[in-house]
Amino acid sequence: MLYVTSGKQTHSYPIHAGATLAQNLFAAGLYQGRPLCAGLGACGRCRVLYLSDPPAPDDVEVNVLSTRQLTAGWRLSCRHLPVPGTSIRIAHDSLTTPASGDDVSLYTESWDRLAIDIGTTAIKWQGVQPGSSTLHYGHLLNPQVGAGADVMARMAFAQLGPAMSLCLQQCLITSIERLVGRKDISRPAVVVTGNSVMIYSLLGRSFQGLAASPYALTYAGGAMATLTRQHASSSLQVYIPPLLAPFVGADIACGLAHILGHYPVSELFPFILADFGTNGEFVLALGPDNYWVTSVAMGPALEGIGLTRGKIASSGVCTGFTLTRDGLCPAGGSIGHGISGTGYLSLVSLLRRTGVLDDTGLFTRPGHLVGQRIENMVQHNASGKALVLEGKTILTGRDVEEILKLKASCNYALKSLLGHGRLRTNAVRKVFVSGALGGNLRPLELVDLGFFPTSWEKKICLAGNTALKGAWDLLVDKDARTRVQGLQGHVQSLDLPAQDDFARGYVAKMRFGYC
Repeated sequence: MLYVTSGKQTHSYPIHAGATLAQNLFAAGLYQGRPLCAGLGACGRCRVLYLSDPPAPDDVEVNVLSTRQLTAGWRLSCRHLPVPGTSIRIAHDSLTTPASGDDVSLYTESWDRLAIDIGTTAIKWQGVQPGSSTLHYGHLLNPQVGAGADVMARMAFAQLGPAMSLCLQQCLITSIERLVGRKDISRPAVVVTGNSVMIYSLLGRSFQGLAASPYALTYAGGAMATLTRQHASSSLQVYIPPLLAPFVGADIACGLAHILGHYPVSELFPFILADFGTNGEFVLALGPDNYWVTSVAMGPALEGIGLTRGKIASSGVCTGFTLTRDGLCPAGGSIGHGISGTGYLSLVSLLRRTGVLDDTGLFTRPGHLVGQRIENMVQHNASGKALVLEGKTILTGRDVEEILKLKASCNYALKSLLGHGRLRTNAVRKVFVSGALGGNLRPLELVDLGFFPTSWEKKICLAGNTALKGAWDLLVDKDARTRVQGLQGHVQSLDLPAQDDFARGYVAKMRFGYC
């Protein structure tokens, strides 16, 4: 058994073999909805105090925890497996799931229509109340983040046993029930979209077709589904849009349907839809009945998770940077409240343009005064060079590496799609950027970092959350369902990890600039 003390209470929980201590705590109902770094060992928020003999600290813990903490028995629960008899103490607030997102007070109200986009890291929603045309929207952390950073980690967690799979499903259903609100009135019309793994998890379906190659969908969506919380007397009917491929889900179907419904077809094709998130999904649309799709794991950094001062974009969070006479200036919020994923991309782009970072992502000595002023903010710490602003470390070499991984994933996905579609880069007419990058970045920054070629700068449309917009279309546009269901049968899927040059090609793109 695992013994967990919080405050004056101690509880015992069964140990799930193969799961980390953090994952065991998640399965016990702790850490659900907590803003952790999802197992990267970077945030330190999953630290626990061992009351039994602590395991030896690993290299990650030595960099995150102080010598005094390590000596006292503090460890990161994401870095260790529990053994029978393990006894720990955790902070009392880890026992509760914090409310997060916008308009939290609305969660207890009634809805007429509600669209929900379940992302790997965040759940985003919008809706209207009965008798009103005012659109309310918000977001909350996906409660599954404590189980793993990406979809592959979630599936691995689910396969540890039926209890783990049920835990993933029920925490999602509970979040949706919170959004839907009161049960003593008529239930709203609800559309739930998301990537394939999130939809499978929500519905409690087996991951057998998604967990190992050859990948295949055993559930294709495009139908109503019933969500039932464990031990609850009522259920909720929701519409699940079609899933297009094993790792290209209902979110992309909604995004494509939204684009097709809001732009003249004669001005569209061929176009790119790049939906950035923990699971990056990309579409090359060659014609109304010809789509190439693929996906690639990008990690939670685009949502701000796992970066030094990273935080999901919300009120008060810094979403970008500008350069003034006084040096670096945060935009959209304060670094004291955290920096969003787009804020980090804006920062790195600025450092690239001023010569503070080279093409490989290393801090370097710029040759002009503006860059030198910023370079003077670079300090040495235990893990190497780091950028310090307002007395706070905001960017480390590890942060830059995470951003380079995002860029490399994007480059490889786009080049592979264009190659299989036999389309020249310059032939693309529009580039729709959705998901975590869909609202706060400038096209210049995406081009400067090398996510896209320079010839696409004027073609980029920052489209916001097209998945959520498309889900909303299904509630308000009578033709939207015809558009979204018409996509099935016209999609070809590309499995990137199965490509012969995947590892070599990915590593070659780990440098700034489109390559």
